[in-house]
Amino acid sequence: MRELSGLRLKKDLEQVATRIEQLTSFNSRGELIWSEPRGEAAGHRWPQYSISRGALQRILIGAVKERLGEDHLLLGHHLASFKQRKDRIAAVFIDRNTGEEIAFCEGDVLVGADGVNSGVRRMYYPDDRLRFEGIVNFRGVLLMEPFLSGKTTVIIGGREQRLTAFGIMGPEATGSGRVLVNWICTLRMTTDGMPLEEWGRESDRTKFYGRYADWAFSWLDVPKLIRLTPHVWEFPDIDREPIPQWSFGRVTLLGDAAHPMLPVVPEASSQAIVDGSVLSDALAKFNDPVEALRNYQARRIGITNRMTLRHRNLGPANRSVYETRL
Repeated sequence: MRELSGLRLKKDLEQVATRIEQLTSFNSRGELIWSEPRGEAAGHRWPQYSISRGALQRILIGAVKERLGEDHLLLGHHLASFKQRKDRIAAVFIDRNTGEEIAFCEGDVLVGADGVNSGVRRMYYPDDRLRFEGIVNFRGVLLMEPFLSGKTTVIIGGREQRLTAFGIMGPEATGSGRVLVNWICTLRMTTDGMPLEEWGRESDRTKFYGRYADWAFSWLDVPKLIRLTPHVWEFPDIDREPIPQWSFGRVTLLGDAAHPMLPVVPEASSQAIVDGSVLSDALAKFNDPVEALRNYQARRIGITNRMTLRHRNLGPANRSVYETRL
């Protein structure tokens, strides 16, 4: 939020996001374990918001079009190849549906911000493999009445089975007095042979519904939440081993392409935003783009690599004291 506020996007976020003021944890009987304030309610200088990925992308796209011009945003371009020259880098883009070449571009740098299955990363680490944590997340969104304060993130259960739920669009934005709630049911299980690269497929809720059938509490009816959600999506918990280098001459990596990490907290998207801020700062400070990319890497790679490994402890749900209290 510090970075997004610095980009003058806070007002846009406030119009569609949910301001989160409390994080609470419950056991599988719906009994409170602990609670703590978040964002400005916890004394931070910036609020904490929850927002749908699509809404955030629309805000960012709108800012790009307004400030840089619509012709600086090209959609539907899939990177096919790139080559470094002495003082430039050239890239070829194709239409992924047809395989037809649609653009040849040259520039000072190429930033591979192309996600957990990054093609740019694969150019430098061809033997890199996804790592499966043994946990699968089933996700959905539902327009419903607010639960608890309406500004609360809840975590129910422990490491092997839990549910996380929070609003991602407030009643003002929905115009209905209800909130759009994002929920995630997390279970230790196999992926049923699904290739890890193909995460994000629609799922059958019977795979997990029975495990949550008795989680009906006065403040949140979990089985009803699952039943009423129109579509459920399946995501395995995956990351990759930290790598020793992101920047290669005029090419660098950013976000999940650089440091894919487990979704213990919404850290991966937050760190991608911070990456972008540090990268832009480095490019503004150094006349030599190669030196700028080296500086960006030096400031970010150690922090995010440590974070990737730390997330494998799965946060508070992996602490023995926490699980004992369940």
